[in-house]
Amino acid sequence: MKLLFPLLLLISTALSSCNIDKCEGALDATHAHFSLQYLAATGNQSLFSSRSTTYFRDSVRITDEQGSIVATDKSDPVSFRLFKAGETLTLGQPTTRRFLIYLSRTDQDTIQAEFKLFRNDCKNPQFEYASVFYNGKRLNGDPNTELSIVIRKP
Repeated sequence: MKLLFPLLLLISTALSSCNIDKCEGALDATHAHFSLQYLAATGNQSLFSSRSTTYFRDSVRITDEQGSIVATDKSDPVSFRLFKAGETLTLGQPTTRRFLIYLSRTDQDTIQAEFKLFRNDCKNPQFEYASVFYNGKRLNGDPNTELSIVIRKP
């Protein structure tokens, strides 16, 4: 009997620590982001190389649907998040987010994400489903992590 109580205490502690470990590294949709790399039509040369007369890195803007700039980083590739920091997320309803990429005055591209979120066992928002489109073309990738997109222009 004296050994039963410490044994139950040990088992209880072990089981409770399993629940904590289960949520370590759990999926969280708030970490979803895009990484865009701009390349010339062929090869691996940056679209903004010194030979380009059409595209200039400093003129590229990426905005959300309301016109707010979502990426100010001028590096290549450029990264930006699907959700704004501290944003209240809508759970259980189909949602669409659209981002406009202004490469020049005459060249605009669109990234559209369609998804539905739920709260997982670890209380994090997670994608029930998600589809991402670049200029209307569906992309493959895991929106729970980084979705890398290579943009090629002539």
